[in-house]
Amino acid sequence: IQGLDDRLNDFRIEAVEPPTFSSMTVQVRYPEYLRGTSADRDEIDLETPYKAGLRISEGSRVTMEAISSLPLGDVDAVLEFGGKENQVQDLTFSEDRTSVRLTLDEFRNPTAIRLVPSDADGISAQAPFRYFLGAVLDEPPTVSLSLSGIQTAVTPIARLPIQCTVKDDYGTESLQAFVSQTVKTAEGASGADELDLDEPASQPLSVVMKPDRDGLADTVIDLRELTNSGTIPALIPGGAISLYAEARDGFDLGGNTHLTTSEIFRLQIVTPEELLTLLERRELGLRTRLEQTVTETQGLRDQLSRFKTDRFETPVDSVQGETPESMRRRELQILRLRVQQSGLQASKTAEELSGIAESLDDLLMEMVNNRVDSKDRQERLGSGVRDPLRTIVDVLMEQLQTQIQ
Repeated sequence: IQGLDDRLNDFRIEAVEPPTFSSMTVQVRYPEYLRGTSADRDEIDLETPYKAGLRISEGSRVTMEAISSLPLGDVDAVLEFGGKENQVQDLTFSEDRTSVRLTLDEFRNPTAIRLVPSDADGISAQAPFRYFLGAVLDEPPTVSLSLSGIQTAVTPIARLPIQCTVKDDYGTESLQAFVSQTVKTAEGASGADELDLDEPASQPLSVVMKPDRDGLADTVIDLRELTNSGTIPALIPGGAISLYAEARDGFDLGGNTHLTTSEIFRLQIVTPEELLTLLERRELGLRTRLEQTVTETQGLRDQLSRFKTDRFETPVDSVQGETPESMRRRELQILRLRVQQSGLQASKTAEELSGIAESLDDLLMEMVNNRVDSKDRQERLGSGVRDPLRTIVDVLMEQLQTQIQ
């Protein structure tokens, strides 16, 4: 350095390497509700080198340990999640300051981590080290409820066969079916028509259900036993009951829980005579469907008979310049198309007959579950209609489709 007649010599600039992170290890301890009561409180559930695409269960305690190439003076750490940046102050350094630990006590959201290490002289890395952790969210359970052999109306002494299907990513803690009795109340204004409203008549009755490994559970709620024992008030025709299921999993983060309710089934309470009237209407509808299917099957029989009568010949108009061979190929193509259409019609008929038989089976089950004493009707619909239909579908229609093929 020269200043007028003075000089300073022998200054030296040394280029040094800034600290870098040579490796990053991630330790995960799952939330208590996922670990079970027998798990060690200090035990680490997962330890793995950091890699792109790493995803961690929601609510876990995450510890990230970075190994530095040089002793560290400080590390600037920033967490980015939810569109906001948060500066991290409580970092833990090793005694020789060659490693640093960052702890996320309750990991809830996908998080980007930005680290800038610096040495004891304050020389920092020229670019930040970036890491990203994805979050595996605990989804609420899904639950569905179905009734077997029960439609929209039941008698006061009915049996209600309930089937539930519940699914959850970590398993459910509880599954319950509820029966709630409702009554009709009238609410009107001057000059206005009365409005019928449903109001709960009592607290819902709960029934605990135990799903199997596939999430399936079933139970039977006997309205006659419940009313006879005084568990629920007597059911009066004109009222209604509601059926639904609730499933809960073990999620308990932040004081929140996951509770899912199924579809609510509303069943009208009717007398046995009223129920038989409803069943007769459905029977007439099935009779109409069967008559239509018979008509379509007669058309199929006539089509197949024409094939046999015509010796599977389908005359077609000749085209100018067409050779006999190409004309025969066109004739066979048309014939093949018509035979395929007959096969489709036979399949449609078999499916329709199967549907009618299943509907009759539901109708018979409904009479049994509602304890409607109508043995003559059950024998007529069961052995007289349903069973022959199933024989036609399982035997005769199978033979027909094989012959068409």
